[in-house]
Formats: sequence, structure tokens, C-alpha cells
Amino acid sequence: YKLLRNDFELTIFTTQQIHIDARDYFETKLDNWLVKFPKESIESYIKMNLIILNAQDYIIFTTLNSSFRFFAKMDFRPKTIVIIHNVNATFYFNNSVWMDRSSIQNYFIDFLKFLKSKIYRDVFFKQKLLQKIDYISFPSKFLSSYAQSLSIGFESKMIEPLPFSFFEKPKINTDQIIISIPGSVKDKLRDYELIYQVLKKIIPTCEKKIIFQLLGSSGNEYGRKLVNRIKSLENEKFKLVSFQRLLSQKEFDHYLGQTDIMILPLKQYKKFGVIREEYGKSSISGGLNDMIRFGIPTLLIKTYHVEDIFAPLISTFSNKEGLLELLSDWINNEKHIEIKKAAYPMLVEMGKEKNRIKTNKILGRLL
Repeated sequence: YKLLRNDFELTIFTTQQIHIDARDYFETKLDNWLVKFPKESIESYIKMNLIILNAQDYIIFTTLNSSFRFFAKMDFRPKTIVIIHNVNATFYFNNSVWMDRSSIQNYFIDFLKFLKSKIYRDVFFKQKLLQKIDYISFPSKFLSSYAQSLSIGFESKMIEPLPFSFFEKPKINTDQIIISIPGSVKDKLRDYELIYQVLKKIIPTCEKKIIFQLLGSSGNEYGRKLVNRIKSLENEKFKLVSFQRLLSQKEFDHYLGQTDIMILPLKQYKKFGVIREEYGKSSISGGLNDMIRFGIPTLLIKTYHVEDIFAPLISTFSNKEGLLELLSDWINNEKHIEIKKAAYPMLVEMGKEKNRIKTNKILGRLL
């Protein structure tokens, strides 16, 4: 919205919660935002707004994760673009099923999800839907390349990735170091145990003042236990900031904008429904977008496939020892400041104006 609103007449179709969040974020009334209320079905919402939808030049679906039969039968007049975040779930379903076998209950829940998908013929209607869509885009070049390697039959519809972030502002250096991990605190997506073990080693001997931020809800059982363990490490030099609730976008940006170092201890695979996705290859982490927005030097797990353009801001680690060595160097020798300075020319190239022009060119070619 920030990228497009000055060049296009935008109509936003979204949920009530996102609308409330956006209104707070922009601190203004948002015209042409059409809200879907919680008790309203997607189908009735789309039908009610179909005349307005068909009056557009483009419809960009930022994600389509349900109601495949319904959307496959819809005839939209404008040029349609769908952005796909999970390649295996969309194109490689039957070969990527990943059932949770950790307990009989979890396996049974996954089996019901799988059965429901089969009953509703999701794979068939996804194919029908993609046949109707004019263009397909992905959040990164790696995801686009991976999708093409699957020989899915829609290569002619694939366009280059639309920008998902742009450099906004750097953080001003202070005498304290703020380290952040974005995202809800759940053990299935990130290796927080590794983080705890590294902090336990670093904190007792560190001379720098550190604020460690978990920027997502830790209100679940696992999150509460982790917060208590990290809190036990607090001293006059180390403080934990955490939340028992979801953060608004304004709050998230406030805390992230203060960040000196970001850590992304992503697990190689993530579960999306009953599908196995691989981070960086078939699915993307929003943490990379956060890194660009504020120009944050980032310690990233080595298994993540990252594009070369991001390399100036990133150092990778494979295990606890690797992260411990890197984080100690960045904190004690202020290596993150050097990295941020060296990456600044790259960040300028990824600024709002250049991404605005790029987006205009991509969309202009599609009409």
C-alpha cells in the first residue's frame, strides 16, 4: 500500500483486523478500504463487492489459501495477479505431504486435514484457478526458480517478483545493543533452544548493555516457558523484552526500528497445513523483508537460500558454536556497525523510489 498509493487509485479488500491495524499505523482515515467482517464468509464478501472488483484494472491477490473451488469458478474482468508464498502447497501437494507423527492425536488431526483437502478436491481446483489467473508472482527469485524447476505448466504466466519491502530508515547507533528475533514464539518454526544456549554463554562475560527482543506473541505454553528461562539470565547488563499478545504493525515497527542486530534461527522446514515447505526455497520468511526495511545486520541460519543482493547485511551460521562466535564478535567488536555502513549503498538501491519505479514498470507491461 505504501509503495503503490501515490501512483495508483487503490481499493483494498481486507479483514477487519488488518483494517484496524492499518488505520492505527497510518494514523488517518483510509478511503477505499472495503472490510470483510469476522462472521462474513469469503464467498459472500467477494460476491457483495464483485461490481467494484470488476471495475479495477488489476486485481492483486496477495495470497489465496482457501475457497479454491469458489475462486476457480469466478470470472474476474480485470487482469489478475496471484502472489504465491508456499510453492509446494500450490504446485507440489501430493509429493510434499508431511504428517505430524509426534502423537496419535496430532497425526489424526493432520489426517483429517488431508482428507478434507481430498474431499474438497483442492489440488484440482487450484489447477483450475491458476488456469484462469492471468499472472503468477512469487516473493523472491529463488521461489520463482524453484517453481519453474517443477515444470508445473504455468511458466508463461510467471512474472518477476513484485517488491515486498523497501529500505525506509537506518537505526541511529546508541551505547546499548538491541537484538531482535521477529515472529511468534513457537518452537516449530525457529530454534529458540539454540538462542537460549548462546545467550547463556554470552551474557555472563559481556561488557556491553544488551536488550533482547522477542517481537511476536509468546502467550502460548512454549513461549511462556522460554521467556521465563531467558528472564532468569537478566542482570544489570541484559534485559529481555517480550509480549504475551500479538503486536500491532506500529508497535512492531517501533521495536524493530530500534534493532541493531537481527537473528533468524529458522528451521529448514516448516509445516503449512499438511505440506512440508523449505524456507528460502519453496517458502519465504518475512524476516528478510524486515531486514531490508530498516537495514538491520542479520545472523541467518545457513540452510536458508538467500539471494546475493542481501549478502552485504548477512552472516550465516550452521550451529550453536557458529552463532556464538559470530554474535560475540558483533557485540564485543561492534562488527554490526561496520556491516551496516558497508551495506548502505545496497540499501539505497533498494529504497522506496527505485522500487516504486520498478513496480510501475512491471504492472505497466501487463496491461
